Amino acid sequence: MTIWLRSLRFIIPLAALTVAGFYLLNQRELYRALRELTDVNWLGMIGISVGIILMVWGTRAVRWYGLMSALGYRPRHITRFYLNMGIALGLGALTPAQLGETSKVFFDDRTRGDRASVLGAFAAERLADFASLIILASLFGPFWLQALVLSGTVAAIMSLGVAKRFVSDSTLLRLPTPLYQGITGLSIIVRNIPTLLLFLTTTALSWALTVLMWHQAFGFAEITEVSIVSTGAIVGTVTLAVVASLVPGGIGVSEAGIAAALSSLGVLASQALVAALIVRALGVISVILGGLHYLLRQGV
Repeated sequence: MTIWLRSLRFIIPLAALTVAGFYLLNQRELYRALRELTDVNWLGMIGISVGIILMVWGTRAVRWYGLMSALGYRPRHITRFYLNMGIALGLGALTPAQLGETSKVFFDDRTRGDRASVLGAFAAERLADFASLIILASLFGPFWLQALVLSGTVAAIMSLGVAKRFVSDSTLLRLPTPLYQGITGLSIIVRNIPTLLLFLTTTALSWALTVLMWHQAFGFAEITEVSIVSTGAIVGTVTLAVVASLVPGGIGVSEAGIAAALSSLGVLASQALVAALIVRALGVISVILGGLHYLLRQGV
């Protein structure tokens, strides 16, 4: 952990310099994109995006509900449970690698004596999300590569889930703590078929909705030549870059990644930047929704 924290001193400045360099080299397109933002149908974009964001949050809440139930901590108050999830996901939009979402682990006082298992469930979620992003990023490649990545990723996740049956704890404890926690969480999931099916379904649905949301954002930037499959590849690639950069909220990294990906697909640079800025607006909307969930929880 100490090495990881020390690495932040180099990773974050390097990411910031890379993003700053991107914008310095694209100043003219950036100014043009800012002018074109006035032509965006913001009311329609916000209305559609809020609906999709809430659906994404709903699927992720169902996934967490299933994991907590499998651990024996079935939520008592569904409304408060969902509002807590909204707060955590809103925090995730602000923090490096969406780590703010870990706050949901601490909302239920009953888990205070069993935080290791709950953190394991959260780590299992992160492994599943990481696997989903790898699969989405592979959509940029040929079909054989997509099939290879899909089968390999699923096999890797399932292998981690059964690792505790064949490998001693003393050996597993030598692994990095987040990976060990993820293996512990996955071992709980794979031995319960209904929980496993719910886990896989909600994970796939939440990312499918995220791809749809980005595709809608590209549409509001009047980008129609990018298919939804290519949008999925952009979601996977850019989100992986944001997580790796450890920049809070991925500010700058996301915009640079989206603009570069869209430009590589033949989209005009200024139009690509408009789309990137609209996606940034989705993050702002998520933060605002998280704040509203917090205010609503105060009255529950």
